[in-house]
This record gives sequence, structure tokens and C-alpha cells, in this order.
Amino acid sequence: MSLDDDSIPTSDLIEGAKHPSEALAVIGHQNAEDSFVDAINKGRLHHAWMITGPKGIGKATFAWRIAKYLLCSPIKEEGASLFGDAPGVIETLDIDPHHPVLRRILPQEDVALYVSRVPSAETVSSDSLAAMEGHLSDAAALMPLPLDFDVLGYGCTSATSVIGAGRVAELLRKGCPATHVTDPLSALVAACRHMGITRLAFLSPYVPEVSSRLRAAVAAQGVKSPVFGTFNEAREHAVALIDGPSVTRAATALLQRGGAEAVFLSCTNLRT
Repeated sequence: MSLDDDSIPTSDLIEGAKHPSEALAVIGHQNAEDSFVDAINKGRLHHAWMITGPKGIGKATFAWRIAKYLLCSPIKEEGASLFGDAPGVIETLDIDPHHPVLRRILPQEDVALYVSRVPSAETVSSDSLAAMEGHLSDAAALMPLPLDFDVLGYGCTSATSVIGAGRVAELLRKGCPATHVTDPLSALVAACRHMGITRLAFLSPYVPEVSSRLRAAVAAQGVKSPVFGTFNEAREHAVALIDGPSVTRAATALLQRGGAEAVFLSCTNLRT
């Protein structure tokens, strides 16, 4: 099995046309889109929609447009969702092409992304981060092993500082062989060295116990963090609820203190 295997199913595609997932809009579906938008605004979004019609009218494109909106935007409900506060009345299914969620689902030529998960405790601490070590190989083993992976990436910055980048790489390769292994901590150090950065404004969502461990690991690689700020949040799920404007204001405030050459958002759960 390879990424070029013709047996892998793909969306309906008309020769000479863009892939349905790449088209930002399709002419002629305004009534259908208006009906969908109206259902969202009235809180009456059904669990399934049937899109029918002859080949070539844009059914797959419209379905992708709906899917992109639903993945990138929370549905109206009381309180906040995983992706933030629910929107007010909407008029369109348009999504910013640079939205971080949208960028993950759009196809890229010759690039495929596979995702596995590692269990995470409700409360973040050095102990809960260290516990992830026992799950790394099993999580990596869930990848489709017939494929030859160029890169395996582990997405937790703080856990890497506790477990150690070398140990992370060893455990991931045990579950799924790959040419390269990376993690956020190693990537940060490499980026700082490439750009000649030695002083960071460090913005953390976590409690001091977790933040200090990560700052020490970065400092051991020659990158200090003389400017520091934190949301002081111990609950893992709550980190993803910190909205983008709050992150932006906090990062800007840290840079305005002076003494830093760049700002580092220390958790991959923070919105960027």
C-alpha cells in the first residue's frame, strides 16, 4: 500500500476541475446554503443532510463546504465549545482559508497526515505528563504500518520536557518506524538556533510546576526565558478554551516588557 495506490477511495472528481475540498465556493447552490445557514441560526441543524443531483453540479464541493464550516466553527449552544464561544447569527459558510483547523483538512500534494492520540489526565502535572511515556509506543503502533513514514511527530511540549526528547523518539520508533522523529521542544530549540534567538518571552497556560520544568529544559539548550507569563490553568481541557484574543493580548503584553527577542507559546493546545 502506498499514497499513490489507486485503490484508496477519493472524493468525486471531474477531470480538469479542482478537487472538491479545494474549491472555496460553487455557483448555483445559494438556496441550499441559505437553508443550511437558516438551520444553524435557528438551532435546528439535523443530524444528516442528503445532497442529490446529477454528476458535475458541485455536490461534493458543497458537502466539503459544509464540512469545513462545521469543523472550524462551534454550533450554537449554551456556553463555550471545544473551539470557543458559539457564534451569533451567521450569513455564510465562508471560512478563513488560514484557519488552523481548515489547514489540517485541506489536501497537500504528496503529503498525507495521520493522527493518533495519547491518553491525557484531566489535571496537568509533572506526574501526569510522565505517565504519557507508557502510552507512546502503543499510540504510534496505531498508525497504518504498511506505509513508510518520513516523520513521526509527538505533539506535547511539556511532556517532552519531562520524558526527554531522546526517550520520546525511542518509544515512538518502537511502535512505528520512521525516518525522522520530532517534538515541539526539539523544534523550538532548532528554530532558536537557526534564527540566533537566545532570549524568549515565554507564555504558558499551565501551573508553575509544569512551566518551570519546561523553561529549565529550554534553558539547558542555551535559550533563556527572562520574560514569563502564564494563564495558571491546571485543567487540561480548559487550555483549549482559552480564546485567541486572550492569547494574543497576553503574548503582546509579554513582548512589550522588553528583554526578549521572540515570544513562545509553550503549549500546542493554545490557539495560534
